[in-house]
Amino acid sequence: MATTSPRPLEVQQIQAYLKVEFTDLIEGLGKLDQDKERNFLSKALAAFFLMSQAGASKADAVAASIDGGQDHGVDSVYIGATGIIWLVQSMYIHGGVGEPILGDASKFQNGVLDFAAGRFERFNAALKQRKAAIDAAMNGDYKIKFALVYTGTSLDEDRRTLFADATKSINTVHPDRAQFVRFGLSDFHDVLMARRAEQEPEVEIELQNFGLVDAPARAFYGVMRVRELAELYQRHDHALVRANIRRYRGSSEVNAEITRTLTEAPGGFLYFNNGITLLCQRITPIGSMDPHRARGRFRLTGVSIINGAQTAGTVAQQPLAHYDTHQAYVLVTCIQESGAADFGDRVTEYRNSQNAVKVQDFIALDD
Repeated sequence: MATTSPRPLEVQQIQAYLKVEFTDLIEGLGKLDQDKERNFLSKALAAFFLMSQAGASKADAVAASIDGGQDHGVDSVYIGATGIIWLVQSMYIHGGVGEPILGDASKFQNGVLDFAAGRFERFNAALKQRKAAIDAAMNGDYKIKFALVYTGTSLDEDRRTLFADATKSINTVHPDRAQFVRFGLSDFHDVLMARRAEQEPEVEIELQNFGLVDAPARAFYGVMRVRELAELYQRHDHALVRANIRRYRGSSEVNAEITRTLTEAPGGFLYFNNGITLLCQRITPIGSMDPHRARGRFRLTGVSIINGAQTAGTVAQQPLAHYDTHQAYVLVTCIQESGAADFGDRVTEYRNSQNAVKVQDFIALDD
């Protein structure tokens, strides 16, 4: 039976981040739903690049797009506060390998040269509408950085030669004016991981039929909707598992069984899964509390998953709408580490020392 190579974890994480950050802000174009999604992700990738490398706000990064007919290979144009004009060609590569095709690279090279020469009549209306701002920038001491951004891992010599020639052509007339920037999959992933690592998430969750343990550390446990867990992971990603040395591993036999359960037997997920353990700096019950503990909401400060990273990462790969028709629940334990001496460290050490279990049939366990 033929099998396809699993998508790199880096691409999966970047895709999840782009959807959380830019859904409802960017419209994907195309005839088919798949085409619309790829176009959305390519535009979002350009916006993410401009935010991280050019210092653009989210609104300005989104507005920089000129992607469409007659864009001349230039997908985004952004004028930075320091006089740098950024020209971006972006491409979301679903498989996470390879590079833009030579024709697209050549088209981008021509677009850069025409832009630098002021031949704006060759571009679409979206760029022409910004001509006044572009003219103002080019009347000053400006530089052009043209960036090829994509979720791939290689760039062959023929592409490099194209962009080196464009740089040389511009700089022969205006020394040091142009610079080519390549930003690939590993670059995006590094930025994303650094951004996630800086965060200490504060989240709110709802537990059903919850209980309380006071010693040796304060802890709440109960049942949580899988949809809510997926939403938390899509929003916080790496930061939500920063205390778990295994992190989410992407495609694996265990995670495939978790997905199978969510698809074919979502009602049994609560019974087949080991559950999630969250270590928190502080747990605060919020809202009105049910004396029968049938339902309660909690604010978790400085939260991290210390057991269940594979479950959390896997459930987040499904669209949230999936859980509207495939309702599933998962057992969740929230432990407050403050005031418990080294209890949190001991829990983490214990959880990470456990051997992985073998998955059989629908028993989608998590290590």
